[in-house]
Amino acid sequence: MAEAYDDRSGQFAGGIVEKEPETGLPALLHSVTATSFEWDIESDKFVRHFSKEPAFPANRDLPESLNQVRTVVYPIDLIGFDAAFDSLLANGSDYHNLFRVIRLDRTIVWLEEWGQLERDGHGTRQKLRGFSINVTDRMRSFCELEELNRFFGSRLTCVQP
Repeated sequence: MAEAYDDRSGQFAGGIVEKEPETGLPALLHSVTATSFEWDIESDKFVRHFSKEPAFPANRDLPESLNQVRTVVYPIDLIGFDAAFDSLLANGSDYHNLFRVIRLDRTIVWLEEWGQLERDGHGTRQKLRGFSINVTDRMRSFCELEELNRFFGSRLTCVQP
């Protein structure tokens, strides 16, 4: 059985929600802290079909606008967050984004997202479909490695002849 977060509060809702997915993409998304999403560009409706991320709970019944999604993005990351969407819309390129979000409990986590733009038969942009995963552990490790490199790099320059 799956744990569930309340769509509005982001808190653990408890109880049995649905049977865990057994195969395919739903199983993969369930095995990591992942979210599958769809953004209808024309109507500006952002829907998360599956989510284990409390900052972005599943919202099939209550889609959000992109601006509503932006409200949980860490303020310093908003420029890059917006740039990824601007690039997608301007170039029709694949979507990739790396940013932090602030959960309701005020913890900050890193998310990485990938997606593809879908077009109709006339080439008009219709939807962005994608997924995101929590990469907080990876980003913390990266930051720690950078700190160690700075620390030991300064020590090495001191002992060089």
